[in-house]
Amino acid sequence: MKTRLFVSALLVLALGFFSSCDQEGVNGDTTNYWNANALTKMKLRGAVHTLTVETEGQTVFTFNTDGNLTYKVTTGATYSNSDAYTYENGKLISETNTSTYSSSSPKRGTSTSTTTYAYQNTGKYIPRGPIHLYDMGLVPSLSAIIYATNRQDFTFHGSDLWIVSSANGIPSDTTVVKYSGNYPSSILNSWSYCNNMTYAANGMFLTYDEGFYGANYDNKRAYTFIPDDTYMLIKKMVNTNTGTTNSVETTNYTYNDKKDISEESTTTWGTQWANYVYDSAGNWTSRQTRYKSGETWSAYTTETRSITYY
Repeated sequence: MKTRLFVSALLVLALGFFSSCDQEGVNGDTTNYWNANALTKMKLRGAVHTLTVETEGQTVFTFNTDGNLTYKVTTGATYSNSDAYTYENGKLISETNTSTYSSSSPKRGTSTSTTTYAYQNTGKYIPRGPIHLYDMGLVPSLSAIIYATNRQDFTFHGSDLWIVSSANGIPSDTTVVKYSGNYPSSILNSWSYCNNMTYAANGMFLTYDEGFYGANYDNKRAYTFIPDDTYMLIKKMVNTNTGTTNSVETTNYTYNDKKDISEESTTTWGTQWANYVYDSAGNWTSRQTRYKSGETWSAYTTETRSITYY
């Protein structure tokens, strides 16, 4: 089955942008997209307090009055998973994850882990990871992500940034990031790359290519974005595979007048979102979705979510 970007976009943004450092006014530029709070990156309007999403389980996001995520909890039939976020001067300092599984689950029991962040690369926008930039994003000033037994350090050597991953004090992988001014221009390690990186005045991506490579193969995704003052909107993604098999597939994206996704499609499959229902703040609370593989569309199904406000 095709992997559809926007089907999982809400979850990805929750794990990616929210696990990066939502903050306002970093680098002295409150208009820069990467300084925006979590609500902007989730395309939520108004003073949102909680967002509840029903999927296979239920996920509740809680935001503070600055629009940053402070708590996220997901509950299912046999488990619960929560993340608590703490901030200092608008910067995400730590997040603590707690996972609990019932006695009927193979993973039964409770585990807790904490991740902390450091910021010493003042003025620079740092890639949260070497690949999947749309999901991971750029983080103002980031210099370290510290886990229980491993860490990532983001250190400049001249004009190049080195992302060094290490476990128990032993380096295991290094990614080199070239810079043009305050923004990455290319990223390379032994298994992935990112290049053709261009930006709008507000810091949003205009284009970038990223992919995985190795002996006799290259899997590249070339992204193009719609310039926008507030939200980062993908226009198209061209996936080119070269190696033992060669293929090119283009995915196009369209949006409604609220800038919410209305279609994601290729020549062989598609997803459509329609019949949006909005609340008084302009956030959708219900929409219908259908899929096709080949020529036949599925029946519409309905998604709902609930929102509370300060």
